[in-house]
Amino acid sequence: MPALDLVALDAAEQEPTIFAGPSFGLALVEHLDARDDDLPRLGVPVDEPFFRDSRVGGLFSTLRLRAAWGETGGQPPTEYASQNTYINVSYAGKPGLRPNLTAPNPALKPERQREWEGGFEAGFLRDRASLEFTYYDKVTSDLVLSVPLALTTGFASQFQNIGRLSNRGVELTLSTVNLQGSRFGWTSRLGYAANRNRIQKLNASSDTIVFDYLNAVIEGQPIGVFFGAYYPRDADGNIILAGPRNATGFWVATADGKRIPSRARGFNPAKGDSSIVLRKVIGDPNPDFTASFQNTFTFGRMLELSVLLDGRFGNDVANFTRRSGDFFGSSPNVGIEALGDTAAGTFSRNADRNLLYEEFIEDGSFVKLREVALQLRFEQPWVRRFTGSRTATLRLAGRNLHTWTDYSGMDPEINLFAASTVSRGVDFATTPIPRTFSVGLGFDF
Repeated sequence: MPALDLVALDAAEQEPTIFAGPSFGLALVEHLDARDDDLPRLGVPVDEPFFRDSRVGGLFSTLRLRAAWGETGGQPPTEYASQNTYINVSYAGKPGLRPNLTAPNPALKPERQREWEGGFEAGFLRDRASLEFTYYDKVTSDLVLSVPLALTTGFASQFQNIGRLSNRGVELTLSTVNLQGSRFGWTSRLGYAANRNRIQKLNASSDTIVFDYLNAVIEGQPIGVFFGAYYPRDADGNIILAGPRNATGFWVATADGKRIPSRARGFNPAKGDSSIVLRKVIGDPNPDFTASFQNTFTFGRMLELSVLLDGRFGNDVANFTRRSGDFFGSSPNVGIEALGDTAAGTFSRNADRNLLYEEFIEDGSFVKLREVALQLRFEQPWVRRFTGSRTATLRLAGRNLHTWTDYSGMDPEINLFAASTVSRGVDFATTPIPRTFSVGLGFDF
């Protein structure tokens, strides 16, 4: 019979789980494996015919079914988030203290995470091809984020339990042995992952919390969506261009009849003008899916060549580098104005367009030649004679060698706010990921 392993996981057994922090979970794994080298380790009799002689055994050389569930709690980023804290400062050469700009929150609670996942690992053709599949569902309750505050409060931000966040997705990996011989070998590995996150509940007085420039937390939307001003459009979806604004906020035509882009506005009954700027979700920095493709070629025992491609697809990037260049007159668009192909002020010093964030949202999909690595293995007698080791390995590698993308900036993978949970996908004069080359030498004693 197949072996069923029911394992209780506690805080002292973190290695078998995917959960961090104090946690408890259950993992249920059913092993259906026909390989003699693994069956004793898994506790399944080697001569068990239930799998080998079945129709399933005729299709798969290896099959594992697995499921896991767990819950964990996470502490706030700092142990002092519920208290007033102070920062050392100096004034006129004398030491002093000032309050921290992070407001205390005595009501702050730990996050709670619940996750379950299921999947399988299957081998075909005597494991020359293998497929791994995982589906996961994760919910974070009492999600803790550093929420921006109005500076009139005396603080800049506060850690708050803002609501509930869900993450659901799939991970798929296909590995193949394409050619296998003493002189030449070729293996491939294709990876695919897709995640859908969503703010299920928002505990805030506002239905929209905007972080930094334009990333927002909105109930029912993915975390970090772009939220900002957009173009006015007609019934057919065409952008409506306008002239300059007069003192009362209404658009007027220019003398040459040329019109410039502006933000969509709504009527303000308090002022009797169109001074209300309309905003909405204008993009999503979260990718639809990510993928990678690696090929490894071996030439005898001495030489190995590995090529890795990876990419993101379906994500947006806010190109604020282009935004700044247009406004301050350092982008190629300024030449269009200089030639008279558009009205002066269409791009440069156009304060209205500068805040029209929809204009600067671009497709950030890309494919990168992530790494090419060449490895030379030396086993000749001179290796032991001169180094005392059995083998020596020389590795030459180059990373981030080329990028294929329609993004107009330097690198669609960068982010002004680094690894921020909410503020992501913003390019504002950010240093691109560098192209690097490395040489490594290893010895096996």
